[in-house]
Amino acid sequence: MLPTLTKLGPGTMLRLMALKLAIASGGLIVLGLLLAQLRVLPPLVCFGTSVLGGAAGLAVLPAALVAWKNGTKEWHFLALGVLLWLLPLLLLSSARGKPRINDISSDLAEPPEFVALKQVPANGGRDMSYPEENRSQQRAGYPDLASLRLADSPSAAMARAKQSAEALGWTVVEVADDAGRLEATQESRGFHFVDDVVVRVRSTDAGSQVDVRSKSRDGKGDLGKNAERIQAFMGKMASGS
Repeated sequence: MLPTLTKLGPGTMLRLMALKLAIASGGLIVLGLLLAQLRVLPPLVCFGTSVLGGAAGLAVLPAALVAWKNGTKEWHFLALGVLLWLLPLLLLSSARGKPRINDISSDLAEPPEFVALKQVPANGGRDMSYPEENRSQQRAGYPDLASLRLADSPSAAMARAKQSAEALGWTVVEVADDAGRLEATQESRGFHFVDDVVVRVRSTDAGSQVDVRSKSRDGKGDLGKNAERIQAFMGKMASGS
């Protein structure tokens, strides 16, 4: 006959609590990812579900530690609690020092403008202009982000831009050669967050100038992903690979 909860020792009860919390935490994390893969809910809702699961997991370690103190000497519960603490800590550490903005431009004086991507249903009614308040934060967070100058003609630079965008896994939406503009999107793997990107190529006396703007559709911060995307694109353009 199974013992009743009132006959269980405090260590065993806390161990069971830690186990239930761990199951709930893991279940919510997996559920968020599964819903994102099925695309039945917006990415931000799916992400929030997984974050909720991660928050529940933060209670596992304290419960496991108290259970250990009360005589339930099981290492795997402690290890599970530590793991569930490490996941959000790694996420927070990746955001450390990054400004809480999600619209980044290599040209702050005159950021490239979206044209084709303003017309897609997902951006309907959304302000696609570069936020004035982002400028100071971007300068402080990404001081090295700047335009790229090439010896190529604008048409050659645009052709290289298309090749670079496709090589980086972007989905090219429009190439307007006459306007010197390329627009594309890139989707994250886990939760399928979509970021909009516009590349602008202008003629200079020495060849051409390339500028890029990358903007997230969801959230307020981006963990530095938009700046990383611009830097990766500029690096590929500069190397010609």
